[in-house]
This record gives sequence, structure tokens and C-alpha cells, in this order.
Amino acid sequence: MAESGLPGYEVNGWYGLLAPARTPEKIINRLGVEVRKAVQSPEMKDRLSSLGVDAAGSTPAEFQRVIEGDIAKWQKLIKGLHITVE
Repeated sequence: MAESGLPGYEVNGWYGLLAPARTPEKIINRLGVEVRKAVQSPEMKDRLSSLGVDAAGSTPAEFQRVIEGDIAKWQKLIKGLHITVE
């Protein structure tokens, strides 16, 4: 991005599991535990690695911070460049 004239903007893609609003926290936490187990298994790590994916397997709170950080970063860019959608 810096080479394109946008210094300070690192672009990282991510995959994640999201649940509907108001899903009980107990269910969110359980899904988080089970997904992290699956993502950290040797078989899944090998498969994801073969696809060029670095499996992080964060907690629901950590993933929420990633999403919120991306929203803030891109909102700043969009507002700064006065980008609109018709």
C-alpha cells in the first residue's frame, strides 16, 4: 500500500466465524474454544499452510478487536479521501 501512495496502511486478509447478534456469550465462548482447537490441530495447520494461510485461532474478544481496528482504519481512509458510494 505504501508503494501505491498510502503509507501506514498494511492490508491483511482474515477469515473468521461470526454469529448473529445477541447470540448468548456462553455459546460464543464455546464456539471459540472448539474452533481454536480445530484450527490448531496438526491436520488443519498443515492444510491451511498448504493454502498459504497462517492460522491464528484467536479468542472472540481478540477477533472483535481485529474487526474494530480494521473498521477504524478503513473509515479513516475512506473519509480522508472523500470516497462515496452511489
